[in-house]
Amino acid sequence: RSVILYETEEIKEKALKAREKAQEKYSAPIVTIIEPLDRFYMAESYPQDYYRHNANQGYCMAVISPKVAKLKEKFSKKVKQ
Repeated sequence: RSVILYETEEIKEKALKAREKAQEKYSAPIVTIIEPLDRFYMAESYPQDYYRHNANQGYCMAVISPKVAKLKEKFSKKVKQ
């Protein structure tokens, strides 16, 4: 299940509106939870940019690369290279 964590009421409102707009396109309910960010912990550095540093690993090649390619194809004008 996905979640959107917000820090401000402005972000909360944007998230709610985005979920409503997306819901118009789907018959099944969008189950993304929208709730306040309670606390945040910075992750360790080694998993940061994992795909960029491990693109030739099996999981990246089999799972992530096709998704990245699809994203770039579908949103080519919006994706930074």
